[in-house]
Amino acid sequence: QWPCLDGSFEEISDNTPKEQLAASTRGAENAGGEAITADVVEKPQVGTRFLHAHLRAEEVENRAPFTPVDHEGPVEMPDEEYPFQLTTGRRLAFHNTGTMTQDYKKVKDNEELLEICEEDAQRLGIEDGDFVSVGSRRGTVPSVKARVTDRVRSGLVFLGYSFPDQVPTNVLTINAVDPQTGTAELKACAVQIDRAAR
Repeated sequence: QWPCLDGSFEEISDNTPKEQLAASTRGAENAGGEAITADVVEKPQVGTRFLHAHLRAEEVENRAPFTPVDHEGPVEMPDEEYPFQLTTGRRLAFHNTGTMTQDYKKVKDNEELLEICEEDAQRLGIEDGDFVSVGSRRGTVPSVKARVTDRVRSGLVFLGYSFPDQVPTNVLTINAVDPQTGTAELKACAVQIDRAAR
């Protein structure tokens, strides 16, 4: 409907309920037709609504209230049988499970990798690119390629969940919730790692 990007972004900006912020198309012409980036720029708009206005109160000087809680560690900690702590998460190139992004040229034919630090890999006799099995008290990933990296510390390993058909990461995770928020504890569980035959 708009002959140029500026017009459509201006309408979005004028109708977005954000406090003192708006989107602009600055830099869009440098995207080479592959992507459009929207910068957030200051744009005073008197009376603009903003998200979570109900959290604001005069008695706390227009600041959202925070409630401190005591730190509690993960429900399942590493032990002799399962000596590593697994943390899971998404990969930068993928949107969660990859169903929306896995066929893009930039990411096609990628694979899931278990990230492990050099010290732990050497102790287990694992080299970068070796196949390993990862097991927890709930399930096993029988074969995944190891990536020796400095991105994780000793005792911690990382496994994404963007390739569930290749590497069913969630069979390892624990069925526990945070006692304060009720959020699933998908980010920490104890695992063991062994070399796998490929």
